[in-house]
Amino acid sequence: MLAIEDKIATSVDRTKLRIENDEELKNLQQLLFTVFAHTIGHYFRSQKEDSPETIANAKAEFATTLDWIANGALKSKKELG
Repeated sequence: MLAIEDKIATSVDRTKLRIENDEELKNLQQLLFTVFAHTIGHYFRSQKEDSPETIANAKAEFATTLDWIANGALKSKKELG
């Protein structure tokens, strides 16, 4: 697993991130993995229900969560009026 983290750490363009060091990058990687694992788990749990979630819905859920991480979940003052 360490080799994957190292590969990611060396291939990420940190100029676009508010990451100060390797530890912060590792924390971000863990957060993103957690979001991914949650989305996958939610998808597979839904398969046992009467109306299971589609892959497209799971992708949309993941994209929304990534957007919240990247841009925040709060509306801007402009959006609030």
